[in-house]
Amino acid sequence: MMPVSVQISALSPLETLDRVQRAASPGDAWSGFAAALAAAGYERMRCYFGVPRSRPFPMLEGESYTGGSDTSSLLEIFRAHPEYTQANPVTRHCRTGIGPLLRAGEHPSTPFSPLHRCMLADLREVLGDVDLNVFPLAPPGSETWGNFALYTDRTAAERRRVELESAALHLAALYFAAGMQARFPRSPIPDSLALTPREAECLTWAAHGLVSKEIADRLRLSQKTVDLHIAHAIRRLGARTRSHAVARAIALALIRP
Repeated sequence: MMPVSVQISALSPLETLDRVQRAASPGDAWSGFAAALAAAGYERMRCYFGVPRSRPFPMLEGESYTGGSDTSSLLEIFRAHPEYTQANPVTRHCRTGIGPLLRAGEHPSTPFSPLHRCMLADLREVLGDVDLNVFPLAPPGSETWGNFALYTDRTAAERRRVELESAALHLAALYFAAGMQARFPRSPIPDSLALTPREAECLTWAAHGLVSKEIADRLRLSQKTVDLHIAHAIRRLGARTRSHAVARAIALALIRP
């Protein structure tokens, strides 16, 4: 079995969040994330998030949370062919699911029409003979959506590597998106925002990767009580998921894992 690359450790959730927290500007944070990906062998990527669900396609809308390599070239493709944004299978997958879509266009669960096969051909004209691997960045039902796209060589070895590292890549992108939205919010964060001591404790242990049962054992609480504290913290922080709440709490210096 091919081993997971050592460099992928630079994309661990806490390192990804720490990199965002230390960034002086959104541009610095994007550069740091891209550099970490490049060090792990992934140089071609595009990422957008925080897109209102009322907007079907962010690249034509000038979203704030958009970055990655060759973004301007890709934007030109969609400006020249607005029909590519209609019933886009990748967009539909990211708005309705949370699992990764590896080798988009070849997966039977997300078939590409002839029109969208032309879109994929145009992308390859810009990026080379690549696979399109897509990772949704928001659960179905959330107010916003987004995705993290990796463009990788269409070789057996590279495809195997992406399969092995897809979970780590997806988690890094999720934490990067959550960290960016907490560190560089579009709306001011209330000064009164605060966690109760128990909420902070539970989120701190969650940041270290503990599940509710493990947190409960450590704090001598019931699992139901831990889940309740975390649910309150999620609502208090305006987060969508546990990982999003952890990212916001770290970025706002409400917890220190």
